[in-house]
Amino acid sequence: MTYPFTETVLNETLGLEAVTLVLVAPLAVVTGAMTLRGHRAGPLLALGPAAYAAYMLVQYVVGPQ
Repeated sequence: MTYPFTETVLNETLGLEAVTLVLVAPLAVVTGAMTLRGHRAGPLLALGPAAYAAYMLVQYVVGPQ
């Protein structure tokens, strides 16, 4: 199965996945733990990963066009 992605779009997708694994996922885990422990900054810090997830959902559903 092949997808009609250019090399540029494929590289962008790989870069975004790397950012997700290295930065966003650990931040989401930390903010989740902070929230469960009752820390007041947890929900505020969770806005970053939540906004990133909403942005990426649109990128993957609508696509690069």
